[in-house]
This record gives sequence, C-alpha cells and structure tokens, in this order.
Amino acid sequence: MELVAVIMGGENSNERFSGAKKLLDYGFANYALVSPEITENAVPVKLGKADFVKAVPAEPIQILVDKAQKNQVQIQTVL
Repeated sequence: MELVAVIMGGENSNERFSGAKKLLDYGFANYALVSPEITENAVPVKLGKADFVKAVPAEPIQILVDKAQKNQVQIQTVL
C-alpha cells in the first residue's frame, strides 16, 4: 500500500512534516489492502459450445478497506 500526504498552508517545514506524519500514521493504522479469496463461479452460457464458463478476474484484485471491515469483503459475480 502506498499513501501520499499533502499538507497545505503550514507555517513552516516542521509543521508540514508533523501533519504529513500524522496523516500517514492514520492511514497505515486504519486501512489495509485486501486480496479477497476468489472462488470459481460458473456462469451459464446460452447458445454456446459449453453450458457454463468459469468467471475469474483477468488480474489479481486488491481492495483498500477499513481494517475493521477487512473480514467482511465478499466477491459476487453479477451478470
């Protein structure tokens, strides 16, 4: 996870640095990247050679969530 902090209007360098540190500390303490477990979902196919195909993402998925909610992330296939 990469975070960027921008402090505008600080009186001096030390104040801006302190503000940025607080923002970054908050971000890393409260948020996390979650890679949800992908289960193979069978999607029905009409008029195809196969009755079903497996729906999988083309690339790995990572979602930024509140750490308190990271166990609540679910994957759902919607047509």
